[in-house]
Amino acid sequence: AQEKALAVKEEGVRAIVTPRGLTVWLTYEPSLPAVALEAQFRGGGMVDLPGETGASFLVGGLLEEGAGDLDAVAFQEARDDLGARILYTTQAESLDVTLWAPSENLEGAMDLLRLSLAKPRFDADAVARVRAQTVAIMRYQSVDPANLAESAFLKRLFPDDPYGRDYRGVEADYDHLTQADLFKVLPRLTDRNRLMVAVVGDVDAARIAELVDKTFADLPADAAPDFAPTTPAVAPGEIRSFVDSPQSTIFFGHGGISNEDPDYDAARVLLHILGGNGANSRLTSELRDKRGLTYGVWAGLRIYDRAGLVSGQMAVSNERVGEAVEILRREWTRMLREGPTQEELDRSKRFLIGSFGLSLSSNTGLADFLIRSQRQDLGLDYIHERNEGIAAVTLEDVRRVAPRVLRPDELLISIAGGETAPAAPLPTAAAPEVEPKAQP
Repeated sequence: AQEKALAVKEEGVRAIVTPRGLTVWLTYEPSLPAVALEAQFRGGGMVDLPGETGASFLVGGLLEEGAGDLDAVAFQEARDDLGARILYTTQAESLDVTLWAPSENLEGAMDLLRLSLAKPRFDADAVARVRAQTVAIMRYQSVDPANLAESAFLKRLFPDDPYGRDYRGVEADYDHLTQADLFKVLPRLTDRNRLMVAVVGDVDAARIAELVDKTFADLPADAAPDFAPTTPAVAPGEIRSFVDSPQSTIFFGHGGISNEDPDYDAARVLLHILGGNGANSRLTSELRDKRGLTYGVWAGLRIYDRAGLVSGQMAVSNERVGEAVEILRREWTRMLREGPTQEELDRSKRFLIGSFGLSLSSNTGLADFLIRSQRQDLGLDYIHERNEGIAAVTLEDVRRVAPRVLRPDELLISIAGGETAPAAPLPTAAAPEVEPKAQP
């Protein structure tokens, strides 16, 4: 993995512009005769209009279910005959497209991709099947503590913004969605002016430029609405959502910073020390190792297109929720007041730097990193500047940034779990309760 990361650094990531004006981030990687393509259309679930909630999510599940003259079975057989993978996923802020294909079959795979975007069928049997699958997801989410806790958390921080609404909707939303609704939302969901593309593998610039133009350049433009930046509300307190469960999920956090902030690297390191991946974070030590309150806990920066949060999550048995929340608040405050030690700083930086190469160990992993870097406007060189920025973070940096990213007085704690968990008071000025967004 480290050798591949070094090779990428030496070869570089190229930004090519196709003859029809589309931009592609390309890394030529001939060691494996295959190509990974990641594409994103900005907008995602936010493009649903009133009365259409869930339409974009349903479309994301249907784009592989037949296109052009190919019904669902024929489309999947054609894909499998090419040894290709094509996957669509509607997220809160994007339609994500993943394609993997042997280099020799790239033209055929890209042609299927083009067909599925330009001429999806939305056949009645496919719509019924995917709607049933989606409704099953909605039923699960309506009683899932993690989903309930996060939904309530976001609704409180973004009460008048699409971020505060679940773009997937609820079961009732899917009862009235029609085929016409799906075709109506499609141009907004696949707006080529909101498109980003990253490609890694055994393909040169001329070939991929031609294929990207053929696949994407005829899609509609300027169909998706614009959304202005927003600021999360300051809404400290605790929210309770009750569901029959032996344990509670606790979602916590408050407003944060953007990845464009000059203190971004210092903030990332600080939050990794507090609650990042790995076995050595303070929250893991205090909540899991010393007291056995949870199997895992994390906290970190959460970067949206239009806002930034500091957030985290853990699951705790109902009867120990109060203890876990008390420790969380204590450690949040202690890190703000005392800051980390030099040993903690050094250990965190080693982890963040050393684990980075693992995410680039496959063409798909590298393409995913490039599309996220492109989306966050981090620049072509970020792939090797990323570790340099983390290595440069000092103890003074993390202590200086702590008051900006750790605000104990603003902590919002959303708890979803069984009735036996101790009740927590709501703040006086509360938004309505909710009914039963990874960084490079």
